[in-house]
Amino acid sequence: MESKSLNKMGFFSTLLLGINGIIGSGIFLLPGQVASLAPRSSLLVYALVTVLVLTIAWSFARCSSFFDKNGGAYLYAKEAFGTFIGFEIGVMRWAIGIIAWSTITVAFVTALHTIWPFLLEEPYRSSLIIFLITLLSLINILGVTWIKRLNNIVTIAKLIPLLGFVIIGLFFLKPFTLSIDFSLFHHPESSFGAAALLIFYAFSGFENLSVVAGEMQNPQKNLPWAIMISVIVCSFICCLIQLISMSFLQTNLAQSVTPVADVAEILFGSFGKWFVLSAMLISIGGINICASFVVPRSAEALANDEIIPKWIAKHGRFDTPVYAILFTCFFTTLVALFGSFTQLATISVIARFVQYTSTCLAALVLSKRVKKEKNFFQKAIEVVLPLMGLLSIVWLVSQASLSQIYWGLGALLLGLPLYFIQKIVKKREASSSPLL
Repeated sequence: MESKSLNKMGFFSTLLLGINGIIGSGIFLLPGQVASLAPRSSLLVYALVTVLVLTIAWSFARCSSFFDKNGGAYLYAKEAFGTFIGFEIGVMRWAIGIIAWSTITVAFVTALHTIWPFLLEEPYRSSLIIFLITLLSLINILGVTWIKRLNNIVTIAKLIPLLGFVIIGLFFLKPFTLSIDFSLFHHPESSFGAAALLIFYAFSGFENLSVVAGEMQNPQKNLPWAIMISVIVCSFICCLIQLISMSFLQTNLAQSVTPVADVAEILFGSFGKWFVLSAMLISIGGINICASFVVPRSAEALANDEIIPKWIAKHGRFDTPVYAILFTCFFTTLVALFGSFTQLATISVIARFVQYTSTCLAALVLSKRVKKEKNFFQKAIEVVLPLMGLLSIVWLVSQASLSQIYWGLGALLLGLPLYFIQKIVKKREASSSPLL
């Protein structure tokens, strides 16, 4: 038992997994996009979104303190609201995870083509997609220790250039050239809301940590802290990068496609630009590693509760869910090769909000069930923060387009046939089993 525990992720590795799950290509591209939507209020938008994300992240942290097994939003919804709601959230979580991993893989191949243009041609593109997904799946099968080491190395490798950029950028910062307008009324509300929605999508990923709680040491203690700290660290880095980009690029920031690379070019010449672009590739690769670890555990959690066939959760020689990993690998490869990524990305956007909503509500329900003496402040926090999270979600969803909402909520229908089919199968198995 002790050796199994040692193979699990400690607090430091858990924290790095959380940071890796949030920091992707967005942090390198966001400053220009946000500046184009909210030219003089971008720092205010970052501050607002950080507060919104933290209220939702707190609900995940609170729920994670009650459990020590895989599942995340699915587990919380099932325990709070029953099997059907849990099934809907769980199947959606697995499906959206597959879509997200496939999209990230294609993004990585697309980014690589800036170095080797032929990679977007066939059969190179398809071959590389299959190779990357299969390689990460095989590493995953070999055990948590391997994926933990790889994740730690890649996360540190992506943080070093970012932190270096921030430190040097702050040292040469030109504070008097910044013009920051803290009034929300100088720009159309839609632009401010669109900027907030864009930043929120870039911050999403913190929920992935809760899915793999069973792979961590002392998750009920470590996981809540890791979730909150990872969000705070990533939001702090994002805010500083926005500040530095505003300082160096000034009015040109809104037109910059790769603002961090452009600032690095100003500071260090062409070497700086290529160094940052390399760091962006490592960052996208790191998100792929995180996805390859998290997404199969969504399937494992569903199988352990017999919501999908139980044998999918079976562990192999290296104590990993081999069939869950292989099934996820197969479906992710199919989506990456043949999927319509624009539409799939649209579905995943609102689908995330469904998971966030169920978890905020679950935090209210599960906290109330705890028979423990609480002072007024503790009781207030357990009610106020999830309600703030729900209000945040309502406001963010109101900034989305009707087509995004339509397709996102439509994803809930995907699980309905599976739920009733599995229910019929279990009923028949129960009726055909001989009485003992």
